Amino acid sequence: MSPVKTLFFAALAACLAAYIFFVETPKMDQEAMGDRLLEFEAADVAAVELIYPDQPDISARRGDEGWRLTKPLEVDGDDDQLSRLVKAIAEVEVERRIPMSDVESLTTYGLEGDGTQAKVLLQLADGTKLTPIVVGDTTPVGFSAFVRLELGEEIVVTPLIFHTGVKKTVFDLREKRMFDFDAKNATGLSITVGEKQTRLQRQGDDWAITEPVTRKANKIEVDSLINGVKQILATDYLTEEVLAGVETGLDAPALSVQLEVGGVGTMGFKLGDQVVDGPRGHYLQRDRDGQVAKVAEWVKDRFDKDLGDLLDNKVFDCGGKSVARFTFKRADGNGFSILQDDDGQWIMDPAEEGQGVRQPLATRTSRSLINLAGKRVLLEADAAEERFDLDSPAVVVEVIADNGDSCGKARASAVPAGDDEADYFFMRESDGAVMEASQFTFSTVDMRREDFLTPR
Repeated sequence: MSPVKTLFFAALAACLAAYIFFVETPKMDQEAMGDRLLEFEAADVAAVELIYPDQPDISARRGDEGWRLTKPLEVDGDDDQLSRLVKAIAEVEVERRIPMSDVESLTTYGLEGDGTQAKVLLQLADGTKLTPIVVGDTTPVGFSAFVRLELGEEIVVTPLIFHTGVKKTVFDLREKRMFDFDAKNATGLSITVGEKQTRLQRQGDDWAITEPVTRKANKIEVDSLINGVKQILATDYLTEEVLAGVETGLDAPALSVQLEVGGVGTMGFKLGDQVVDGPRGHYLQRDRDGQVAKVAEWVKDRFDKDLGDLLDNKVFDCGGKSVARFTFKRADGNGFSILQDDDGQWIMDPAEEGQGVRQPLATRTSRSLINLAGKRVLLEADAAEERFDLDSPAVVVEVIADNGDSCGKARASAVPAGDDEADYFFMRESDGAVMEASQFTFSTVDMRREDFLTPR
């Protein structure tokens, strides 16, 4: 091909590409978007007002910290719900347009005045007020509804989801989270049940119980409590008028919680009686503003904890290090150790001639011992140790970390409970803490030499 023809086809291809990019692509994008009721970007909306014929009107404004309701009351808005509402309005597509010359009176379509369903007003961040949207009745057949732009020259038919989606209650659009904070900034937690108070304090990455005893706390349980505060959602808010006729039990609460958060201060709540109507739950009063709400049943279950549930139930503490040696001293005299040699292989001490150690089992056991935990700490254990057979345990286990430090020593026992059943217990020798254990966790330490040895 000659150079002239090559340049010609190259220029033609460039022109074609430019045409597709600047003409056809925007056209296809526009067609993909469909016929929109109004052209605006949801992210540009700064305020929305919903006017209803049969319930209080609702207004909300978006600021730097999110949405806030301004009418009929001033409270934080539900950012997700309000953003979805605005997005739904921005993306509603027109199914059909009917010129005013072809329609009967607006009353026929429920579009007179502010409409039988709602009137929607939007304002953009730059102050622009969009044409109000009047939402009327549903169509006689199909899943659609009648809508008009105020002062417009046509009636439009939109999907039914838009018709139902703009009908909101104040509760729908107000913030339902009772508390908002960063869990990692929590520094203290107090739980009061009746006359009993349990106080916990953060100590670095761990937590400690400071009242009514001074002991290390179960970090997993404490984290669950703190996250539980964040997860509390109102299922309904009670006004002063409603409260006047409801016995909430908040004058003598079932429990109260106080949470200290760095940079924020103290926040908390009281939990009262069970809800008398609607889904099972309890009445909750927030300390900050006295707001009373209904909350789910799990809130009481989460925070009504015995002290034993909050005490540290880890049997060994290796401080994040791996295990280099573990020793089983059994009541039957069949004691042994499993340790790693210089090549990182597990060996037995004393060694068994002609047999090696099952490497996968030794590795699994070392990891299981690091995470070994009882079900709960028994508070009465120190005064009645003999009832758990821990003075003559089935096995005593010691775990050594890879830096040579001891991760702790623990006793384990199985107490007959009739009908071939047994109760299982661990005791940390470092502090005498006794824990209930499951049969499965007990089996982790109830090991024999032959369990680890390869076949001859």
